Amino acid sequence: WFRFHSLFGDFLRERLVLHDGARLATLHLRASNWLMRNGDLIEAVRQALRAGDTAQAIILIERAGSWRLIMTHGIHFVGNLLKLFTRETLDQHPLLLVVQAYLDIKRGEWSNVRRCLDAVRSHTPTLSANVKRCHVIVEALFHTYLDEPDKREQMARLDAFATELDGDDRIAHATVDAICAICAIALAEFDRAERYSRDGIDDMRADNCVVGITYCMFHLG
Repeated sequence: WFRFHSLFGDFLRERLVLHDGARLATLHLRASNWLMRNGDLIEAVRQALRAGDTAQAIILIERAGSWRLIMTHGIHFVGNLLKLFTRETLDQHPLLLVVQAYLDIKRGEWSNVRRCLDAVRSHTPTLSANVKRCHVIVEALFHTYLDEPDKREQMARLDAFATELDGDDRIAHATVDAICAICAIALAEFDRAERYSRDGIDDMRADNCVVGITYCMFHLG
């Protein structure tokens, strides 16, 4: 964490490039690993990108929670995280597109949400199982916020989907419950909506996700 004077720092970096440039990527990745272990995701991703390792930077985001980061760290944090990537890189990587889509849902930028989700769908044959699950959840949120889907069909599909989720992925389970609660409210099935909301609250509490608890309590109210 020590900071040299900026001019001296520039001098040292130039010396490193001239005399031992081959070590530069290794040093950036070592810094990235250290920062990740010490809880600084944004700087860890920045160092991985400086090492020229975009794949590693995306892996760090995936391991940290991908779209769930908006629930746990907030909109501004995720916005700053995605700003580290070029537009071209964002558009080429499905996981980043899913995160961008959820961020734009929160910002109400609906046309870009649809663009991102459609772009993810174009990668379907090569998507990992995790990215597919993330895409299903964020796309379901999008259509529910826009009041588009057949509510009963949406609940049935999401109830089946929830059985595929990892039991430890409490935020994902709770988010699916929240979507189903909205659908149940729209159908005036209030007992069902209450059950979904209370299950969501329990899962969000288990993961200590304060923002998520608030959303589920709002639906319960």
